[in-house]
Amino acid sequence: MKMRVGIDARPLSRQLSGIGYYTLHLVKELSKAGVETVLFSPSPLTVDLSGLDRCSIVCKSFKRLATRQIWSEFFLPFLLKKFDLDVFWGPAHRLPFWLPHNVAGVVTIHDVIWKRYPETMRKSTRLLETAFMPGSVQRADLVIADSRSTAADLLEFFGLADSKIRIVPLAPRLSETGGRQSGPLLPGRKYFLFVGTREPRKNLSSLIEAFGTLSEAARREFSLIIAGGDGWGNVSPAEKVAELGLQDCITVKQFLSEAELVEYYKQAYCLVMPSLYEGYGLPILEAQSFGVPVITSNVSSMPEVAGEGAVLVDPHSVESILVGLEKLIVDEALREDLSLKARENAGKYSWAKTAELTASSFEEAISLKNGNAHDINY
Repeated sequence: MKMRVGIDARPLSRQLSGIGYYTLHLVKELSKAGVETVLFSPSPLTVDLSGLDRCSIVCKSFKRLATRQIWSEFFLPFLLKKFDLDVFWGPAHRLPFWLPHNVAGVVTIHDVIWKRYPETMRKSTRLLETAFMPGSVQRADLVIADSRSTAADLLEFFGLADSKIRIVPLAPRLSETGGRQSGPLLPGRKYFLFVGTREPRKNLSSLIEAFGTLSEAARREFSLIIAGGDGWGNVSPAEKVAELGLQDCITVKQFLSEAELVEYYKQAYCLVMPSLYEGYGLPILEAQSFGVPVITSNVSSMPEVAGEGAVLVDPHSVESILVGLEKLIVDEALREDLSLKARENAGKYSWAKTAELTASSFEEAISLKNGNAHDINY
C-alpha cells in the first residue's frame, strides 16, 4: 500500500537521545522500504537525511521550548493541511490537538514513567507528559507501544481498548563495525558496564553500593564502568563513588562516542541495568548483540526485553543486586551460557522488522480512519 506519512521530527532537532535514535532508524528504514515521508520540525534537524529517497523536510527556526510547543499545537496542524498526508505519526508521545480530520493519527508511547514513578522525573517533563499524553492516546487511531509492559500500562492508566494498541519492539542500534581500538580497555581487569543517562530511576546509587559490598578480592579482579550523559535530579555517581572510597574500582565516563561505546560493550564482562522502571531498556539489547550477558531488574519491560540472556534482580534491594553480581563472578559456565542466549535473543530483533510492523500499523490506522478496518495478524 502506497502512503505518505507525516512525522513529528522534533526528536531529530536536538542532540539525539533514545527516542531520537528510534526516530532516526525508522525514518531511514521506512525510506528503504519505499514509504514516502514528510518530516516536520519547529527547528532545523541535527542529522543529515539528504541521502534518503522520498523524504521531505519542513523546518522552522524556533528554539525555545515554549515556542516549539506552540508551533506543534497551533502551527503544525495548519502545515499538515498543505500536504496530502495519509497518516501522521508522533514518535515521542505527542499528536497535535487539531490533527486534520482526514489524516489518520498514530502515536508511539515508549513509557509512562510519569504515572509509575513521577518522583524520578524532571518536573517540567512530568507536566508536559501529564498535559499532552492522555489526549494524544485518545485521539490516535492506533497507539504503538515498545513492549508488552508499556502496553499493559496504557490499558491500566488510560483505559484504552486492547485492540487499539500495537506492540512494536525496538532493535539494537550499534554494530561490530561501529569502531575499533587496540588492546583491552582495562588491561588485566574485567569490568561490569552500566550504560544510560544519569537520573534517579536508573538506580545508580544502589548499583554502586552493591558493587562496593563485593569482596576485596572481587574488586581487585573486577571493575565497574558507568557510562552515560548527565540527566537530572543531581545524580552524581562520581560523588557516591568518592563517598564510599571506591575510586580504585569504579570509573565514571562522562561521554563516549559511538565507536568508543561499541568497544566498551564488546569487552564488557556483563552489562548491569538495575533500573526502577524502563519502557524498553535498549542498552540490554545493545549489549546482548555483542554476546554480553545482562544483569537487570525483574520489573516493567526489562525481563521481557532481556529474554533468557540475563540474571534478574530486585532493583529495590542492594542485596539482590549484589547476589546477581556474585553469580556472574563465581560461575563462568553460567556467564558463557547467558552469553550464547544473549546473542540469540538480540538476533530476533532488527530495525527492518520494527519498520515493517510500524508501516503495517500506519496502513491499519489509515483503513480505520477511512472506515475500512481489516484484520491484520501480528
